Amino acid sequence: MIEEEIFKKIKQYDIITIFGHVMPDGDCYGSEIGLKEAIKATFPRKEVYAIGSGFSKLIGLLGPLDSVDDEIIKNSLAIVLDVGNKERVEDQRFVSAKEIIKIDHHIFVHKYGNLEFVDEKAIACAQIITQIIKHNKMEITKTGAEALMLGITTDSGRFLYGDTNKETFESASFLMSKGVDLRTLYDTLYTSTLKDVKFKGYILNSFITKGPVCFIKMTLDEIKKLEVDADYAASQVNLMAGIEGFPIWATFVEKNQDLIRCELRSQDTNYNVQLVAKKYGGGGHIQAAGCRVSNFQVVDKLIDDLILLTKGEFKDVEE
Repeated sequence: MIEEEIFKKIKQYDIITIFGHVMPDGDCYGSEIGLKEAIKATFPRKEVYAIGSGFSKLIGLLGPLDSVDDEIIKNSLAIVLDVGNKERVEDQRFVSAKEIIKIDHHIFVHKYGNLEFVDEKAIACAQIITQIIKHNKMEITKTGAEALMLGITTDSGRFLYGDTNKETFESASFLMSKGVDLRTLYDTLYTSTLKDVKFKGYILNSFITKGPVCFIKMTLDEIKKLEVDADYAASQVNLMAGIEGFPIWATFVEKNQDLIRCELRSQDTNYNVQLVAKKYGGGGHIQAAGCRVSNFQVVDKLIDDLILLTKGEFKDVEE
């Protein structure tokens, strides 16, 4: 089984480096920390590094990621988590590793690892990591279990999203048995500042609709006036979820003069927003996907494609 093959590779290497995607979310960060903690607990003498910028809101609780030199990566087994295509790996030095393992739950884009484990039915990469730990009877620390619980919690929308399944709850049950402090995790993750609440109010008062699509566009000037981070602003896309008659919702946030972050969501699998994201160079899941475009003129074309998607008329072709 693939879980056993991955475990055998881990046993072979003294140095293991773990990588995630650009703009890490809770699942990416949680999967990196969780796998690192499991390997270290099972093989205390191995050097294990989780590399990247991390998920700022939880770094105080679960710890920062690691910085390493090129030589360490060159002598390591690289394990890339939660990334469908290699261009989105945050630290591109992973390609210099002796061998590469890819573990992911997104819709398959292309093969880039010597060994790959892609489970599109898993709600989170953290669910797959938990499966590997359970299957191989690996040790796991409380911190590691909390990190993986973070990944499952955030990518499942606290178990609300459609891909949540029996294995999701079984993984959560296993992690809870390792001493996860769910209250502290949730308090850290979901407590809002006054500024955050006011910003959410701004989105709810400012989003517009076109056909059956709800969306908000935010320019760089607006982001600066609102004193929020562009990535945080884009991540608030689900504030528009669940509005009757609007099965697709999106945020379009300008990060700089040449880059707009687009987050796309849909109410069910009848609306595959991943196809639209893919057309514009992105990817993701059927109901949750994203991409980056260069200007708001392209955003307008993307919105038109989302409307075509709701009509069943979207053509899955290159832009």
